[in-house]
Amino acid sequence: MLIQCTAALQAKIKKYVDILDLAMMQAEDAKVGSAEDFFAWHANIHPFDQQHSCYIDSNKIAGFKAIRNTVVLTNNVSHAPAIIVAARSATFKDFVDEIKKAVRLVLLEYGATDAFIAQYLAEPVLFTKSGTRRQIGLHNGVVKYLQWVAPDWVGECNGNLEMFPSCAIKHVKSYLVGAPDYYELGERTEKALKSMGGLREDADTWEKRIAREKEAFSFVNDENKRENGKVVFLTDFLWGH
Repeated sequence: MLIQCTAALQAKIKKYVDILDLAMMQAEDAKVGSAEDFFAWHANIHPFDQQHSCYIDSNKIAGFKAIRNTVVLTNNVSHAPAIIVAARSATFKDFVDEIKKAVRLVLLEYGATDAFIAQYLAEPVLFTKSGTRRQIGLHNGVVKYLQWVAPDWVGECNGNLEMFPSCAIKHVKSYLVGAPDYYELGERTEKALKSMGGLREDADTWEKRIAREKEAFSFVNDENKRENGKVVFLTDFLWGH
């Protein structure tokens, strides 16, 4: 597993881990750290505070101040986020273990098999500098969304910080990235897992969620046609017509 760190994060972890030469690694294998490397993540430490959130009084939400310094990792292929909340000195001292816990939570949420997760986490964790500007830009785009809606998710967790990462991962599945050809985080992650034989058969996949929405939309329209002839568009239904 490759963790591509910004300079700010490198400064926090350099006492505990070695920062390897990304260019040398890519000279041996061009896929390493690329947009096709599902075993690679971009990482940085970000402020989750009132200034970056959707509310001017976010600090009044119980538990919100505690997530102030949070490490976010985004997968190079799907940009699904792994989250390490309330990062402190002890966090960086045991950074490899913290990363594995955060990534494991992501893989579980997106329907990876136990065997795939075990294989994934058995890979050595290596650290390098960050990659291209586009990769960093996509990472920052996901983080800005997480920062903006974090107060709502902290409230949903009743201030329980241990629940915050799984809550955020669940809600961000449908977030769109990759302009101009947008795709959902959840869809891209599940497709990557499926292509490697690592997706559970009973996983609640993007295709299943879309099928449920279509079925619900069809039912609403059929009911309205029978009652008053009104046709409800899918966007109206999803946003609470």
